[in-house]
Amino acid sequence: MHNVSTAVATAHHRSRRGVLQVVVIACAYLLIMAGTTLPTPLYPIYREEFGFSVFVVTVIFATYVLGVLAALFGVGRWSDVFGRMPMLAAALISAIGSTVLFLVASDLAVLLIARFFAGLSSGIFVGTATVYIVELAPKKWDPARASFLATAVNVFGLGVGPLFGGLVVQFIDFEPLRTVFWILLALQVLALLAVVFVPETVTRHRPLRIPAMHRLTVPESTRAAFRRAVLPGVVGFAMLGLYGAVAPSLLRDPMGIDSVAVQGAAVFAVFAGSAVMQLATGSVPERRLILIGCGLLLLGCVGISAAIWWNSAAGFVIAGIVGGAGQGATMSKGVAQVSAATPADQRAATTSTLFFCFYLGLAIPAIGIGAAALEWGLPHTTEVFGLLCAAGAAAALLVNYRGTPASGDAMATVEH
Repeated sequence: MHNVSTAVATAHHRSRRGVLQVVVIACAYLLIMAGTTLPTPLYPIYREEFGFSVFVVTVIFATYVLGVLAALFGVGRWSDVFGRMPMLAAALISAIGSTVLFLVASDLAVLLIARFFAGLSSGIFVGTATVYIVELAPKKWDPARASFLATAVNVFGLGVGPLFGGLVVQFIDFEPLRTVFWILLALQVLALLAVVFVPETVTRHRPLRIPAMHRLTVPESTRAAFRRAVLPGVVGFAMLGLYGAVAPSLLRDPMGIDSVAVQGAAVFAVFAGSAVMQLATGSVPERRLILIGCGLLLLGCVGISAAIWWNSAAGFVIAGIVGGAGQGATMSKGVAQVSAATPADQRAATTSTLFFCFYLGLAIPAIGIGAAALEWGLPHTTEVFGLLCAAGAAAALLVNYRGTPASGDAMATVEH
């Protein structure tokens, strides 16, 4: 009887320890993602301080995306060889370096380098932390539950970043641009100290060989599902890129919202729309939710143009929330469809290709907005951008309505 109770106590202890380890990685993951979006409401202040244009703001934003892509395709598979913990530690060191550069930034070049290192840290965490959480989760957890937690942490962190940055800069009078990064730096150092004590889940074999870079690939059997997922995904990420890069500038001028806290909260609301949609609709059939998501994207993008036309800050935020919900729906279910239609031995590479397209959709339209704004002004450019995204969302709705079989909710059949 004593042996039985001891075994039960030991199993309970291991379960508790597993939960604690998951919490440590999840908190570090949230911190990394929050750090990537924290500067968003600060860009108008940097514009005034350094005297650069909206176009430069979008280039700074795109530099972050470049760092993400470099991590995904350069070192995305390294954790399978070198281990999860060392790669997350390296990502946190990269994030710390980015924060230090923000603290000492005195010109544009430093900001660009800082954003690139932030992108590297994010790109490493996105894949590695998700797998790590699944591997560390207690055995009684469903793997889907662990993956669900990782997705929620990712999106929630992206939303928390601008909200936190805006609040600190708004309500702390002493060097607010420095204070927010001192706080972030302290949290990152604590996260690094915690992560290095999390046990490794990968058995390393000698000699260690650096894995080859990911190749962009889509198997023949997956191409129909890929087409259905990539178009709404790119439109959704393009819309997020608009809010992530220039929403604070639009809210400030011409809409007259000078509060950095309100600007940060507005960007938070858009990402929250995406997060809530993903978390609340996990059981909705894929076909139905993708069609709903495409419709929400269409409404949100039209709403962006209408809000700019009427110079309505409230309308602009509401349009972002609606579009963000559409983005969350189409991304989560689109990735699920592609994963289900792809052979297991090609699933990671195909998913990476899908996210490569998504991140191009995040960066390239944002740069285009900045370049066009130099000629036509940011408000007018945003009006046109909203209509172009609406056209893309309408095309995505048509493709998914005509291309997805009615029985394809679970992707039981795949078009050829």
